[in-house]
Amino acid sequence: ADYQRIYWSDVFENIDVGFEQDGTGDNINVLLPQDYRDINLFSLGVEYRYSSTLTLRAGGSYSNDPIPGNRLFAVIPAHLKRHFAAGLSYQVSSASQFGLTWSHAFEQDLSNKDLPNTGANVPITSTHSQNNISVAYTYRF
Repeated sequence: ADYQRIYWSDVFENIDVGFEQDGTGDNINVLLPQDYRDINLFSLGVEYRYSSTLTLRAGGSYSNDPIPGNRLFAVIPAHLKRHFAAGLSYQVSSASQFGLTWSHAFEQDLSNKDLPNTGANVPITSTHSQNNISVAYTYRF
């Protein structure tokens, strides 16, 4: 089991976009407030040693959402709050080990119908899920 406190509010307050054209010096400066909130992340996992060479693992995590409802920005996906992972490791020798893990982030929807990150009457919705596979080789010396 694990608990983490992630301080998003310290690092993701605004997106500051600027551009200056070389020829004319015309510029664009846009400040997009994000106002992310700090979150709590809870994780739980189990491990089962099937044999002296094979170990099986599974776990999951849950967090609250750092993005205020009216701050969703179309180019940044919604924060994924729920995850599941399963994996195994195979001990080849006392120094060598192979590992394989699959993780799934469950679909998350977030909508915004208010300024400043979308125009009035132009709502946006972000739907995001994710799958990852990791393959690892470890050599201990």
